[in-house]
Amino acid sequence: MYYTPTGINDWYLLTVVPMEVANTKTMNIMKLNYVQSGIVVAVFLLLLIYIVRSEKKKQTRLMEIAYTDVITGGDNYKAFCLKAENALEKDTAKMALLCMDIDRFKLVNDLFGFKMGDEIIRLIWKLWGDMLCEGELAAHREADRFVALMHYHSEGELLKRLDKFCSQIRKIKNMNYKIKPSIGIYLVSDRSMSVDSMSDMALIAQATVKNQIHSYYAFYNEELKSRIIHNKEMEDRMETALAHHEFCAYFQPKYDTETKELAGAEALVRWNTGDGRIIPPTDFIPVFEENGLIVGLDEFMFREVCRQQREWIDQGRRAVPVSVNLSRYNIFYSSFINKYQDILREYEISPKLVPLEITESVMSEDEVLLRNIIDELHSIGFSVLMDDFGTGYSSMTMLGSMPIDVLKLDKSFVDDIGDSKGEKIIRSIIDLSRGLGIRLTAEGVETEEQYEFLRKMKCDEIQGYYFAKPMPGSDFQALLNTEK
Repeated sequence: MYYTPTGINDWYLLTVVPMEVANTKTMNIMKLNYVQSGIVVAVFLLLLIYIVRSEKKKQTRLMEIAYTDVITGGDNYKAFCLKAENALEKDTAKMALLCMDIDRFKLVNDLFGFKMGDEIIRLIWKLWGDMLCEGELAAHREADRFVALMHYHSEGELLKRLDKFCSQIRKIKNMNYKIKPSIGIYLVSDRSMSVDSMSDMALIAQATVKNQIHSYYAFYNEELKSRIIHNKEMEDRMETALAHHEFCAYFQPKYDTETKELAGAEALVRWNTGDGRIIPPTDFIPVFEENGLIVGLDEFMFREVCRQQREWIDQGRRAVPVSVNLSRYNIFYSSFINKYQDILREYEISPKLVPLEITESVMSEDEVLLRNIIDELHSIGFSVLMDDFGTGYSSMTMLGSMPIDVLKLDKSFVDDIGDSKGEKIIRSIIDLSRGLGIRLTAEGVETEEQYEFLRKMKCDEIQGYYFAKPMPGSDFQALLNTEK
């Protein structure tokens, strides 16, 4: 009950409600309250569940973006590092970390387009997946680079698997281009080392087989690291050395075997450093061949010989052919012919005065392409020499198909003069070259006995210390003045 004043004569209104009526009304209000509260709680829970699920999906998507490679759909390098760290911590078996890329893969994109390049990456990724065993990992790192963590029982067993893997890569036939992988291997010895550090070591080993014709993999060691650092320092110095004219041409004379008259020369590069040291070609030529810097050095030597020939001709001296070496990298991966023609025109030099020397190992790489290049050089007027004949594995079979003009017999054969078997081999080579109409120059002739044997065999030309060592241009100029 409750009461309230009426405002009339101090009267109050007293209201009495029975308990059963009050309870009924109260229950109705409470029920409505419960229902509304339940609806609010349900809506809140549904909203909370939606938010949680949405965030979880976003998190999953972010994880996919962060740890999935866009091209292959597999793990990227971040995911690989996380999984590799876990595997190295828990797995006690012998493990090796490998880094791989494809030599000159940029040419694939340039020649065939990025779509084809991505397709090749996906094909290689599939080959990784087919090769790896349980507990092993691989990832596409970037561009044409891959990384892997593999078990091994012995180095031989590991290399056998890699041989098969590399063979499958070389068989990819989606385009007319030879795909050559280079793999660096770090045998894990310190598991506390970061995966990045292990990768760096594998990359150091990989750098030693880049652009090597028949080498596909190398193992990391400390000696290798020192050599890589030395090579890098040499690379960094090359551009400066060219600008400061530290490279120069030395000339090793070639003589007519019968008349002993000067018949020509071979231009050999020398590196005279600013402090007076001379770096031998055996130290820097292989380095520049690996990284492609040899192209610039080849062009420098060709230009230098043309300049020197022009100078001698203008001075009224007798012009003799001076051959220039042409590297494998220049032949197959550089449009050198047009550049060399421009240099000939610049100095007004006949191509007959600058023959080009190509090593036998280059000729065994892509015979069809090389034959076409030699034909084009012949059409311009160049003579082509095969250098280091006898150091390769396919010498005899190559002579009949390659349109070369001069065969240079390697010093290793000349050193066998005096041995009956060695002399028989030289006789056969001379007879063969004569039958094919190819002139023969013997390299590394140092003794009277060697010279006399080659003269009796009617070898066309002699090159070696027996007549003269490589000499600076000024000394060779003096030789031109005295020679008739």
